[in-house]
Amino acid sequence: MPLPSHLNSDPHATSKLSDCKVVEVPEFPDESGNLTVVENGKSAPFDFCRVFYLHGMPEWSVRGSHSKFECHQLILAINGGCDIDVTDGAGTETYHLDRSNMGLVVPPGIWCDLKNFSPGVVVLVLADTPYSEEDYVRSREEFDALTAHKRTK
Repeated sequence: MPLPSHLNSDPHATSKLSDCKVVEVPEFPDESGNLTVVENGKSAPFDFCRVFYLHGMPEWSVRGSHSKFECHQLILAINGGCDIDVTDGAGTETYHLDRSNMGLVVPPGIWCDLKNFSPGVVVLVLADTPYSEEDYVRSREEFDALTAHKRTK
């Protein structure tokens, strides 16, 4: 797959698992409930312009199953929990999210699978780019080809 025309280099070539970061966003609990705040460039390590959420997933389903050329994402399980498998093509790590103020930053060039959803889970995703189908690598075979050089070193 050719790179989107606005990109000079493919992040799949340089992405690393260590680029994925767990972040804690501010939470303000009191007797009437909790307030959790996510702000551009503060609690989120980038400015986001798109917000979406996933809900109603059966426990056995898998969501995500793609990587991006350009988009950074902050993924939070704001109700319930789930596992997130990330790979850079050379290794894989699994993160478990089950606290509404803990999120995972997933940069471009990282394949991401969300799975093992608890009943009633709601997953909030903050993205730094508008939706563009050109930004996605949806085929695992294509992702493996883009990252093959990482497995031959």
